[in-house]
Amino acid sequence: MVQLPHSGMHLLSMKTVLKIIMVLAAFTAGTVVYAQSPDGHRFDVRISASGSPLTASNFFVDGPRRWGDIAFLESPSLAKIYGEGHGVTRTTGAFGVGFDWSAARWFSLSLDVDVALLWNERFDSVTGKSKGNHTAAAFYLLPRLKFFYINRGHFRLYSSLGLGAVKYSGFDKLRPDQTFRPCLQISPLGVEYGGRVFGFLEAGAGNMFSGLQGGIGYRF
Repeated sequence: MVQLPHSGMHLLSMKTVLKIIMVLAAFTAGTVVYAQSPDGHRFDVRISASGSPLTASNFFVDGPRRWGDIAFLESPSLAKIYGEGHGVTRTTGAFGVGFDWSAARWFSLSLDVDVALLWNERFDSVTGKSKGNHTAAAFYLLPRLKFFYINRGHFRLYSSLGLGAVKYSGFDKLRPDQTFRPCLQISPLGVEYGGRVFGFLEAGAGNMFSGLQGGIGYRF
């Protein structure tokens, strides 16, 4: 007789504990689902290509530009006049791979690894004879924060902010102690479309590219 109330209270407390566990499990499951993309994938890998890296182009050459038989002198100094001239600078733009982790439905963490190649023909400023091509490379390591305004079905609209580092190799205007520099990239508008395999296009400005970046990706 005395133990019945105690047994009832024990049974009631067990029910309460079970309810709490069920609520926590449901909350945890909801959090996990929310951290995934709408189709249930948490990670993706991307291949991208982008426009000209303007910062790298500015660092690439130091000397008069030669077009045909006319040399355009950037400076009247002797170093410029008798130094090495150059032709039109060309670039591949930045291209590489990226990795994304969906931390929440509205937010993901990214890491981009890219390289940009630049080259032009060099001339002897006195004789005007070609000295062959000169090539340089810029290597980018860029962690990014990506914020989704729309993330439904096959369509995603986002902005991103990246801050990382760039290593320049073969650039005229940079001393050896100046070749490792910070890298900032802002993309105010980007679009992704697709399921497990998707395409993307974004507009941005910064050290890695200015203009458009696009590519394809795969979710898993």
